[in-house]
Amino acid sequence: MRTIENLLRAPATLVFLVVALASTATALAFVVGRLVRHRPVLPNVGTPRVPWGMGLTFLAIFLWMLLQRVVVVGFVWLRKAPANPDGTPATLSPLEMVLLTLAGNALVLIVVPWVLAQTSGARPRDFGLVTDQVGANLLRGYLGCWLTLPAVYACYWLTLQVFQKNTHAMEGLLRADLPWTTTALGTFSAVVSAPLVEELLFRGIFMAGQARLFEGSSGECETTASRGTWWDWRPCVFSALFWAAIHVENWPAPVPLLVLGLALGWLYERTGSLVAPVALHATFNGISTVWVLLGSVTGPGDVTP
Repeated sequence: MRTIENLLRAPATLVFLVVALASTATALAFVVGRLVRHRPVLPNVGTPRVPWGMGLTFLAIFLWMLLQRVVVVGFVWLRKAPANPDGTPATLSPLEMVLLTLAGNALVLIVVPWVLAQTSGARPRDFGLVTDQVGANLLRGYLGCWLTLPAVYACYWLTLQVFQKNTHAMEGLLRADLPWTTTALGTFSAVVSAPLVEELLFRGIFMAGQARLFEGSSGECETTASRGTWWDWRPCVFSALFWAAIHVENWPAPVPLLVLGLALGWLYERTGSLVAPVALHATFNGISTVWVLLGSVTGPGDVTP
């Protein structure tokens, strides 16, 4: 078990703690300042009214899962790797794993929006890909992560008191004994590639499709900003549940990730832009990655969800 004293021996840990404290203090000051001035903490743009229904929504999810596997299977077939001496199939190296993950994510980012555009007439704005207030939404996502982090980590700690932790596959790509190129690509995959793909699918497509289903409307230009009752949280809740469920192999990570998913959905609902939830997701994954990397330097220990 990693101890506080062990972590503090690494200068990088002290830098990380300073950044964490400064970011959290800034986020709290921002929220308190808005509340004192009786101004909303976030805008209320609402999720776009999208042209696709739940059929195309699940087609997008299916394509995501299919394309990831096609890339891996295709590579293994093309490589024609020989079997191990005991007759079992040869395994992929850490570098091959991360490169295939990046290739699969890139394919998803191209193919899935194209399919929805061809089948429903979807435009970039329908996916939350807007250029309005990009800088402000990046900041909202970054500060929002530091406000959400205590709740997510507290939930994670509580689940670890009941369940045994499973190791995340990404941890194997961030070991100190691996080449720096593998670690760098693994970090890029976790901090950039994964948030882009998952937010596009689960907030930009799935959550927006749920909002259209529950409202029973197919308007193209309106948004859901007028929604105000607790019942209207259904798209956010269901998208968070679905997103947490895909991480079930890393149990009990889905429990705290449900909390994070609710924050991501709420941020998308308020800003109407994928920029903010992508920034929050990327910051969270970045913090988790730094924690894993510090652990590989200072010694073994628990990793974040």
